[in-house]
Amino acid sequence: MYKTQGFIAVTAVLGYVLFQFAIRIGVHRTTVFPHFPGPCRSLPGIEYGSEDVETLPDGQAFISSGFKHNNKAAIFLFNFEQPDNPPIKLDIKGFPLGNLEPLGISIYVSDLGDIYLYVVNVKSPMNATIEKFQYDKAGLVHIKTLWDPNMGSINDIKVVGNDQFYYTNFNTFSTMIHDFWISNLWMKSVCFFNGKKSEVVVYGLRLANGINASPDGKHIILAEMGERSLNVYTRNSDNSLTKTDQLYIDCSPDNIDIDNTGDIWVGCFPSLTDLFPSPPSGAPVLKAQVLKFELQNGKLVNGKQILQDDRTTLKGSTIAVKYKEALLVGSHTNLAYCKLE
Repeated sequence: MYKTQGFIAVTAVLGYVLFQFAIRIGVHRTTVFPHFPGPCRSLPGIEYGSEDVETLPDGQAFISSGFKHNNKAAIFLFNFEQPDNPPIKLDIKGFPLGNLEPLGISIYVSDLGDIYLYVVNVKSPMNATIEKFQYDKAGLVHIKTLWDPNMGSINDIKVVGNDQFYYTNFNTFSTMIHDFWISNLWMKSVCFFNGKKSEVVVYGLRLANGINASPDGKHIILAEMGERSLNVYTRNSDNSLTKTDQLYIDCSPDNIDIDNTGDIWVGCFPSLTDLFPSPPSGAPVLKAQVLKFELQNGKLVNGKQILQDDRTTLKGSTIAVKYKEALLVGSHTNLAYCKLE
């Protein structure tokens, strides 16, 4: 009798774990119905993905490319004001491209107007670094490498001052499939680096992914991929974070952009099953979704679905960046430019 009861208990627990896992990877959202905010087209020259995009006030957009594409690392520049011109691959000086695999990026503009680009480098996946570059019209010049023992498998970064930033630790294991299985545990974190060292400011997250800050710097918005949610935190005077909101969005959020009005744009995967190789070719089958929210009093409100695609134009959606009446949508394979109508 006891063996039977034990078997039933183990089966029930295993069933619950599998059910939770299935919900978190979105097995219920394998079918999507495409719609677009206006005409969309894939931009030429981006052949190895566009993981993250950061935009200057004048419409120049930096694009990180080459994640998980062996030795194809690149940073591109696209000008929203000249959308007919293709993205330009920037020259990188002082850092060997063979040692770079860019993921999340963040811009810092000094009081003197100097432009710095901070790049998450995951060439060593479980021992990532932050590479600081200075930008001028000739390209990017490497300034320094930033590292701290808390920096494990970094996914994204948000710079809030000179060499001061929040970053997310995404993976616990060296392969993503292990992390999907272990996502029933809360093991990921957000850390703050003060220029010399970092400390954990949020712990107990399921797959901490994209991170950004409100225009006034008072709130931090986090994509918690394993919970299919967006989290909002109040930024305290000591740079610690206090959660004010968590919104379930029924898709797996990747990166977050916040436009000059404060609206929040999120690139999402309707289903994480799309990240696994699918027969017969073994190539990933990615679908795309873009959501928009407003932030009011530390709460996410007025959510709208802006775009959804079944791979017609986009192979997934890692980031969505709005500038005036246009939208850049990144993916693991290409980059799309859409008009907002």
